Amino acid sequence: MFQGARVPLSYLDQTSSRSRHLLDQLRHFLASAPASFPPIQHNNELVFKQFILPSGEAISCIRWNGTFVLTGTDVVRILLFRFLLIDRPVHDRKKFEEGIFSDLRNLKPGQDALLEPAKSPLLAALFKHGCINTQKKQKLFLWFSVPHDRLFLDAMARDLRRERVGQPSTSTDITTIAGPSRPLELQQAVIERAAATVDLAAATGTADPHLFDDGLQPLLGTVRLFDGSRAYKRRGQPQAMDNPDPTRSHCCSVASCGRRFKRLEHLQRHLGTHTREKPHICSVCGKAFSRADNAAIHQRLHDS
Repeated sequence: MFQGARVPLSYLDQTSSRSRHLLDQLRHFLASAPASFPPIQHNNELVFKQFILPSGEAISCIRWNGTFVLTGTDVVRILLFRFLLIDRPVHDRKKFEEGIFSDLRNLKPGQDALLEPAKSPLLAALFKHGCINTQKKQKLFLWFSVPHDRLFLDAMARDLRRERVGQPSTSTDITTIAGPSRPLELQQAVIERAAATVDLAAATGTADPHLFDDGLQPLLGTVRLFDGSRAYKRRGQPQAMDNPDPTRSHCCSVASCGRRFKRLEHLQRHLGTHTREKPHICSVCGKAFSRADNAAIHQRLHDS
């Protein structure tokens, strides 16, 4: 097992230049981790290279049968760390993770991921080393298929949209504790500029670090990352709104969203993410759910 540099626990007390340095350390690891693994010795060989976070958790570059993968658990850890570096710690981790895994749904097994059955030998080993939190059936994402910057910017944009319409966000801007808050309009403009920069880099294939100007360095650092899979589709892209899929005739009425669906029941289920209503109540313990299928799965826990 290999370990990278450990970053200090006091990073939140450091200057913004220190935060950018830590971000670049992480980005360098993500960009280069697969490059210096030892030669493959035998089949079913599991090898790690790790970047240690201040929490003591590790981001693991995993080589399994010659394939480099990243767990969904580590994708979330990376994003949580990046939110901390811009002084927006996540307080609703469950809702935050739901958004991330929804964003990742287009990375399909066979193309951009491996689908591991529950309690497989690989999952058992990853669980033992703290790379995953559960041994349930799950996808392991091909290392260079994960669009790290797009995931980060989409998660940021999602929270800012929630704040703009008065809904609870998953993260808290802690700069408001020490001084005046950063205007939402300004934050949204910066996120949109960063997203446009990432899209331009992907379209032109440029590796020029100066593409990321000083104003975007707290978000994107100075180390160029790979673009990730083209299968990933950022929700809310103007192109998708200008040329809607004609089969998706049911459109969300919330102005800041506009997502489209093929079936009315899918739209009705989606609207619950805006209203945060939980009409499905467990008859045994009283726990509330926004979706009937989740309530049914929970009910089976009582019945078993």
